[in-house]
Amino acid sequence: MKSYDNYKTINIDWLDKLPSQWKTIQIKQLKNGDNTVFIDGDWIESHVITEGGIRYLTTGNIGAGYYKEQGVGFINEETFEKLNCTEVFPGDLLISRLNEPIGRACIIPDLGYRIITAVDNVILRPKKPFNVRYLMHLMNSPEYSAYTSLISRGATMKRISRGLLGGIKIPFPSGEEQIKIADFLDYKTNLVDLTIEKKKKLIDLLKEKRQAVINEALTKGLNPNAPMKDSGLKWLGEIPEHWNVRNFDSTAMKNQYSFTGGPFGSDLKSDEYTDTGVRIIQLQNIGVGIFKDDYKIYTSDEKAVQLESCLIFPGDIIIAKMADPVARACIIPNFEEKYIMASDGIRLEVDKHFFNTKFIEYSVNSIYFNSQAEAVSTGTTRLRIGLTVLKKLKILAPPIEEQNLIVEELMIQELKINSIVSKLDKQIQKLQFYRQSIISEAVTGKIDVRDWQPNLNT
Repeated sequence: MKSYDNYKTINIDWLDKLPSQWKTIQIKQLKNGDNTVFIDGDWIESHVITEGGIRYLTTGNIGAGYYKEQGVGFINEETFEKLNCTEVFPGDLLISRLNEPIGRACIIPDLGYRIITAVDNVILRPKKPFNVRYLMHLMNSPEYSAYTSLISRGATMKRISRGLLGGIKIPFPSGEEQIKIADFLDYKTNLVDLTIEKKKKLIDLLKEKRQAVINEALTKGLNPNAPMKDSGLKWLGEIPEHWNVRNFDSTAMKNQYSFTGGPFGSDLKSDEYTDTGVRIIQLQNIGVGIFKDDYKIYTSDEKAVQLESCLIFPGDIIIAKMADPVARACIIPNFEEKYIMASDGIRLEVDKHFFNTKFIEYSVNSIYFNSQAEAVSTGTTRLRIGLTVLKKLKILAPPIEEQNLIVEELMIQELKINSIVSKLDKQIQKLQFYRQSIISEAVTGKIDVRDWQPNLNT
């Protein structure tokens, strides 16, 4: 699209130029006169939260340009009056002062309730001619978000004060231009969002297909004409005639340390951490068939020697005791490090005479095995499975030669599906980048959308 004819240099920390006819204004100056608001939400303590009444929104409800429906907090009328709360109305702009991206904003829809919000959200109801849709897009633009993050404060959790937020200068086009920019961005971002959503749904379908392909191969084999028999398990049905059903612990080497849990829990003392030494494998490291290497903590060699039974070696399988999902597993890669297992994980050294390690990893992460694990797990908010229970779960055991063929075929199928998923992920990233770019260009005047018209055939 074309740019404006003339630009001027401006004194804004996060912008260097604007169209000549645009002005600038501080955010706090958007409040001026009756029915305008620029104020923090209310301090609401947990003991006054109820199950119905006036809806209480937190920073978690504020997306970057969209309202997020989550949480079910309310307060009653008595609390509202006692605390002299500020009511939020549909169409108000809520700005989050906490959590990245700091300063993100969304327009509050009609939720069917009266509404208040948390103290870490700012309520903005601007004066005319300011358009809340234009302001929302501007406050979610990449340059603006980078600047709010830069001036925010805090070590463990950054936040921006309302004072700092109010002092930020923003572009001020005419009211008509604001509406035009908002219309343009609503239209463009909606098209991008719909395209992204379609690609995400396709990724979900591909992942479902991958799981179905894996589950079919692990429970029926690769030969569709193989003679079948009743597995003896109602939830499983028929399996190839020459396959066996075994307890999961039969896959381990026959020694006392081959199938065991780790010693370290979440209460590991800080003085037991070291910068080098023996790596402690945590739940965060255990993905579904993927070892996640980006989370690293260590303990001393001396401490590890005391816990010889929990040492882990490359090629071992580590299994999570806790969701999500419960009993997920991955193989320890061949890194040049020593490992020890945390208490929320289990080490399995596979008996390679009878089992292919990758086949067992596939099996633990399969639909049929995970459904067993979930059925016998404990816990309400987060499922958990113990070692003793895990050992008794059923696993299917083809001859090892057939396991090898199944693994080879599944790796080929996974490679094909993962390649398509990877391409879709890259397309989504490009679309997200385009979305941010078009917002940036429109709200800062890099492009002139005054003559833009929507494509009614799209």
